[in-house]
Amino acid sequence: MHMYKKINPANICELAVKIESLSLGLYTFGAKHSEDPEVAKLCGDLALRESEHNAFFQTLLKKTRQEGFSDFFDWLIKGASTDDFIMQLDEGMESRVINQMGLRLDPALLAAMTPKELLRFAIQLEETGIEFYSGLEKQVKAAHKKYIIDLANEERRHLRDLLGLLKRLEMASVRDWVRVD
Repeated sequence: MHMYKKINPANICELAVKIESLSLGLYTFGAKHSEDPEVAKLCGDLALRESEHNAFFQTLLKKTRQEGFSDFFDWLIKGASTDDFIMQLDEGMESRVINQMGLRLDPALLAAMTPKELLRFAIQLEETGIEFYSGLEKQVKAAHKKYIIDLANEERRHLRDLLGLLKRLEMASVRDWVRVD
């Protein structure tokens, strides 16, 4: 007989809001303060998208708190991979996202980051978002799966864009110190 766990929709929404808020904060900072125009532009574009994600989960969190439940999530959670995801949420993901990455959103620390360091940090946030939304996909009702899948895919596109820009900046750095005749 398989064990079933109950999910707390408010906690899931709160974590989604925290992830999106961290990303939004980082991208807003990068857009305003990056010395590299390509990094500033990408951060500005990503800040707009993360703002939309944040607003969605803020609204869902408010509705969940007011109604005491959510029609977005399945109440019964089953299956080994699902249980692993819930355990990961309970034991590690929030502390990893909030404690490790949240501390680095200190403006003084961000101001000291180079454009490449900012991109590497953003890559960590996007990877966490992908992991979170990919796991969450199994927790939402069928009517809402498409949104979560689209959200995970959008985070993958963000990751691809960040990795591409980081690669271009690193290649430019190599060209700066290697003379080609």
